[in-house]
Amino acid sequence: MSAISPARSAVRQDASPDAATTPRAGVLQPAHHKPRPRPYPSRTGFPAVSVVVPARNEARNLEIVLPAISRVRPSVHEIIVVDGHSTDDSIAAARAALPSARVVTQTRRGKGNAMACGFAAAPATSS
Repeated sequence: MSAISPARSAVRQDASPDAATTPRAGVLQPAHHKPRPRPYPSRTGFPAVSVVVPARNEARNLEIVLPAISRVRPSVHEIIVVDGHSTDDSIAAARAALPSARVVTQTRRGKGNAMACGFAAAPATSS
């Protein structure tokens, strides 16, 4: 005996030939129009990038890391060092290693707050 019995047909006889292309009620159909062009802000060749460096008792590491970050030109626009209430000379080391770096003190504890303080200190771009 075959898998399809002669009493049942594989194709529905009552379906119209273009039933597959006829839209059904309540079913969203794809729009066949072009999307509206969106105005894009003018871009410069190199975007301004701010690097946020959270640091707590990292004086020795900042002497190595900050000059290395500043050499990534023209990508790095500014470096913001967020001090997490260090007990060593992290702020002095940051200023000695890279005088152009901005030093911000975080408001609460934790790396998340340090990052939030650094992001708040970064300049907002207009778009």
